[in-house]
Amino acid sequence: MPKIRQQQQDRFARDAVGRHLAKDLTEAFGEGSFSTETACVDYGVAPRRARMVLDEKGRIVQSLTPLGRATRFLFENDRVRGVQSSAGVVSYFDYDAAGFPQGVQRSDGATEHYAYSLPGDIHQRATVTGCGHFARYDLTVRR
Repeated sequence: MPKIRQQQQDRFARDAVGRHLAKDLTEAFGEGSFSTETACVDYGVAPRRARMVLDEKGRIVQSLTPLGRATRFLFENDRVRGVQSSAGVVSYFDYDAAGFPQGVQRSDGATEHYAYSLPGDIHQRATVTGCGHFARYDLTVRR
């Protein structure tokens, strides 16, 4: 059986993700298409079309709204490492050893930290704003 190179595997995965997104977005917004040449998924009815750009692994790396606002997604080790809004705010994500997000730090100074229960449910969230405000939330469901 012939071996498929990693580049081909990535392209097959990207194209499968693109076609799947286009199908789902067509059902939700009335129109959706995927271009294998540009790796873009366009959806919505004109003039309210939006676009998602996929990288070679099928991950969404940019989202464009009908108003032209862009959100960029930065990946590191196959995890979202950062999100940059069109307004310039960047959020960076840290992960714990189990792969759960343990914190978010925004370029405006706000931070969030998360704590999980043993089954992996989030049970605490602590937020510090750029102004120094601190809030802790216990999200544990009590029965």
